Amino acid sequence: MPTKCVGAPAEVAYRIGGLTIYHAYGDDDYDQGRERYDFVMKPDGLLEDSFDVRKLPTWKEPAHPPYIDISVDSKEVQTQKTAAWDVFHKRTEPRAIRAAIAAAIAQGIVTSEGVKLPTPPPPA
Repeated sequence: MPTKCVGAPAEVAYRIGGLTIYHAYGDDDYDQGRERYDFVMKPDGLLEDSFDVRKLPTWKEPAHPPYIDISVDSKEVQTQKTAAWDVFHKRTEPRAIRAAIAAAIAQGIVTSEGVKLPTPPPPA
């Protein structure tokens, strides 16, 4: 059966400082879902044009909840840790991502032209 692929613009991730940041998608395939840490500056941006927020000098890794260990954690503890991870993925981590991007925009690292990472000093 023939198939048809139709381009779709990326969804807006953030609007910060007059800039719009868009989600990047796995293998540039909308159906594969959003990348967690990769973003693009244009709605038609490809994954190869994306930037990884964790590589920005403004990135601060948020503290994560304890890991679940099914070999020792009771069901109750597993449920509590699962709830903590839900909060981390829905609130804590997105706030850290937004803060890193906002700081990078304020510092001129992320602009409408893309990302300009500072050049590291040459080795001594």
